[in-house]
Amino acid sequence: MKVALVYADANESPECDRSSAARLAQMCALLETRCELALIARSALSADICRADLVLCAGGDGTLLETALFLRDTPLCGIRLIPERSVGFLCAFDYSELASRLDPLLSGALAPRKMTRLDCLVDGVSLDVPLLNDVLLAHRCPARASRYEISFGGVCQRQCSSGLWVATEQGAHGGLHSAGGAVPDLPDGFAFCVRECARYAPSEGGLIRTAAFDPALDALQVKVLGEDMCLFGDGGLFVRDLSYGQTLTFRSHAASLSLFGK
Repeated sequence: MKVALVYADANESPECDRSSAARLAQMCALLETRCELALIARSALSADICRADLVLCAGGDGTLLETALFLRDTPLCGIRLIPERSVGFLCAFDYSELASRLDPLLSGALAPRKMTRLDCLVDGVSLDVPLLNDVLLAHRCPARASRYEISFGGVCQRQCSSGLWVATEQGAHGGLHSAGGAVPDLPDGFAFCVRECARYAPSEGGLIRTAAFDPALDALQVKVLGEDMCLFGDGGLFVRDLSYGQTLTFRSHAASLSLFGK
């Protein structure tokens, strides 16, 4: 079996770097006895990683999210390399557990979960970037005002705010939920949340702020009305410049992610 092991790039802390290097070396030694191993730095990620039968990420959620951007069908398993400093919510287990988890991973005894990812369309054309967590529509400098027109539930409203978040179920439980946004109750559902709205054009029903929605049934449409607006995907791992007048819609990406969970 071909296994790719992606590791996080050097940390700013020398002590952390030494611990990471030692733990990574232990993991490599174990894997090399059981499979054909390719060791890949996070900064060197490319579409070639799809050639592996299984991808392991040694790091935290940031490493996992960036790796996931390059994957379509290949299953992914996140491993917390420094659990003392990283929550690694999306990771399956700590580095010290690899020896006991390796057999079920390689044999197929463990089945990954299918995670719905977000697909953003600009003027009806897909960006074809599968986002696992969320996307933020905001000014290039997120501290500046974002101007747009949002259409949802039969209501169209112009807003000026700190930006608009759209998230998958797993993304909504993080940033969106902590900001007071809705959380989908379906595994393939999405949610959106307006950040700190400064003003909006009056409309029936008041401010459109947050809602959970099924992208197959409920249309969320956003028209860009400001200059220097951008889409920031998965915490800024993906960035797309937008032009005045462009229209955004959102749907489930055709490629779900096969992710091993806790």
